[in-house]
Amino acid sequence: MIKDKFEDIISKESWIIRETSWDRNLQNVRETQFTLGNGYLCSRGVLEEIPYDAQPGTFISGLYDEAGSQVTEIVNLPNPINFKLIAQGEKIDAVAMDIVSHNRALDMQKGVLFRHTLYQNAKKERFDYQSFRFFSMSDPHIGVMRIHFTPVDADADIIVETFLDTSTTNRGILSEGKKRHFEVTKFSQTKKVSYTCIKTFQKKISVAYARFITVEHKNKRFTTTEKFMRFYVKKGETITFTKTFAIHASIGMDFKGKKGIEAKALASLKKASKKGFNGLLSEHIASWEKIWKMADIDVKPDMNIQKALRFNMYHLIISAPGDDRSSIPARTLSGEGYRGHIFWDTEIFMLPFFIHVFPEKAKNMLLYRYRTLPYARRNAREKGYKGTLYAWESADTGVDTTPDWHRDLDGKIIKIHTGKMEHHIAACVPYAVDNYYTVTGDEQFMLDAGLEILFETARFWASRVQYNKSRDTYSIKHVIGPDEFHVNVNDNAFTNYMARWNLVRATQLCRSFQAKKIRKFNNMIKRIKLREKEIAGWARISNRMPIRANRNGIVEEFSGYFKRKYFHITSYNDNLMPMIPKNLSPRHMKMTQFSKQADTVMIFTLFPDSYPAHHKRRNFVYYDIRTLHMSSLSPSMCALAGWDVGVYSKAYHYFIISLYADIENKHGNTFEGIHAAASGGNWQVVFHGFTGIRVIHDTLTFKPCLPAALKSITLKMRYKDWTLDVEVGKKKLKILPHSNKSKTLEVSVEGCMKKLKRGVKSVFELTGEIINTCGLPR
Repeated sequence: MIKDKFEDIISKESWIIRETSWDRNLQNVRETQFTLGNGYLCSRGVLEEIPYDAQPGTFISGLYDEAGSQVTEIVNLPNPINFKLIAQGEKIDAVAMDIVSHNRALDMQKGVLFRHTLYQNAKKERFDYQSFRFFSMSDPHIGVMRIHFTPVDADADIIVETFLDTSTTNRGILSEGKKRHFEVTKFSQTKKVSYTCIKTFQKKISVAYARFITVEHKNKRFTTTEKFMRFYVKKGETITFTKTFAIHASIGMDFKGKKGIEAKALASLKKASKKGFNGLLSEHIASWEKIWKMADIDVKPDMNIQKALRFNMYHLIISAPGDDRSSIPARTLSGEGYRGHIFWDTEIFMLPFFIHVFPEKAKNMLLYRYRTLPYARRNAREKGYKGTLYAWESADTGVDTTPDWHRDLDGKIIKIHTGKMEHHIAACVPYAVDNYYTVTGDEQFMLDAGLEILFETARFWASRVQYNKSRDTYSIKHVIGPDEFHVNVNDNAFTNYMARWNLVRATQLCRSFQAKKIRKFNNMIKRIKLREKEIAGWARISNRMPIRANRNGIVEEFSGYFKRKYFHITSYNDNLMPMIPKNLSPRHMKMTQFSKQADTVMIFTLFPDSYPAHHKRRNFVYYDIRTLHMSSLSPSMCALAGWDVGVYSKAYHYFIISLYADIENKHGNTFEGIHAAASGGNWQVVFHGFTGIRVIHDTLTFKPCLPAALKSITLKMRYKDWTLDVEVGKKKLKILPHSNKSKTLEVSVEGCMKKLKRGVKSVFELTGEIINTCGLPR
């Protein structure tokens, strides 16, 4: 077999996700796993020849359309990764030709995808095919693909067919069928550049593609834009094709019209052409090096956990937008799952990673919520409430894009009520705003956007509650909590707790900023017409919103939950996760105590100091045997909750299940996209759980609790104007703080206040036990 052309570039194995054989049944799963991207756009990891049943996907962050769909959805754009090669009359294709050997590798450290496949035709002649591609992290509008082709056993007459595939569609959902959301509005071709512009049907967004191909053969090198080419390649001789393309969309641009976007695309391509393949690659790798220098978590000695954790972070990084036009969809930009919609997943599960590592990215996603405030206000108003109610499913504008129908767990089509009743998102967004403010201290953001979000959502909850005069309490009726098995319930504990927190925190921040007498704050208060009487009402309501619990301290998930029927979990799947009893269907769940996913225990993960440890442990154990984890959001949150209360074996099991959710396709639907909430939740288990880092009462705290399988965890993190290098070992905690402003930082280490000095590494002896994941202290 011919030597790998790219072996000098590829990173160490701990950075590599590999495919070592071709399995047609896993084709669409691999396309998701091998997705490349840079925050502006993502491209699924399809094979270049686009075999039968391939699902190409090219998605630009924030680019949605509705034509032909039940609701607005992310647009699957024309596919630039399209390279077909015919040798001796047979197509070089994973489905059409025999494969002697096959190896693909996603290099997460460098953001590149490698491939090396050895084909064999009907005459037993072999062909060596190698490819390499990346979407530039340095210039997010540029993509590059390089192909090496070598006939191994005989000379070959080859035909190359490569063009922009505009036949791509969004896949059919329910009764919709496949949909194309765009039309080609312009095509032009010169000897140097091929140009195509498309425009979406409903929103009239233009997307421009400019591209050229460089061919290297027989010591000759030339550039072409031809769609079809023919070459005669001798045995052992290699021909190389390098395709460079620029992609620009009209959203977020300061010019209008097709001429403007064409000039932009052509200028980007010209700039890329001057840099050449090596220059573009060097800049791209340098950008990734800078990202990982901040984001990487070094986990020793388990390379598999190390690799899986990097995989989770990689997919969060490539999906994080570079501006406030959008946020990260529930299935990232690696597939069409949930139509590319944005949920509470972003604020609760993903944002903590960005807040502590890339706060500017976190701010962009929060500014997306601020930008969509007008539609959130309208959503509340149309439902008869005041203030702001964020859409359960959101796209580019903030209009509620929740579909009316969906397939249930058993495949049956059911009516969806989440858009009408799952209102806890109205508190989840301000929770993320406050989390960002607490960690970064970004007062300007709060004045520009954050405070208004907190005040308007508090207004919503004040109008959403109902007063019970006989009990002198407030209730929130007709809701759905995170446990979506139970629809139209009253006083869901998680929803009530979040709403109460929203009211309390809005009041606290209002008083705090009033005392500072900042003109911009006072102007905002006048603009939204927030009155003193209204603020006083928030305190009155929050003081009369009890979270009900029984005599054993078990928080009741919702009013009447304890009266629902309890069933023992008797069967488990191959991952030792619980299964629905055979005599029950998903429609029966509402009559039982089964929870679809972590619900009440999420109170303890979001507010770790809210209840005593024994109280949290009792609740975790109670709900653990009632939770079926039928959502990818659930295992990581249960891992974090369980680790916090000392149920280590169960917690570690949930962590491993969630960590490998998409690497091993544990939910059977990775082909629809990466489970972004799980990715963010897994990072939280390591950061908040194992290393024990949290901000509590405005103090950065460290309370490490390593599993026995790990000797050390090393990471970087941001806190206010500090960057900290943190190393957690079995017996020691090492912290090296850096700051351009402050000289000292007070932190809490295992409950004791310590003072850190800028540029000085502090070493602390740890008294906590290293945890054996069989559940017993070692």
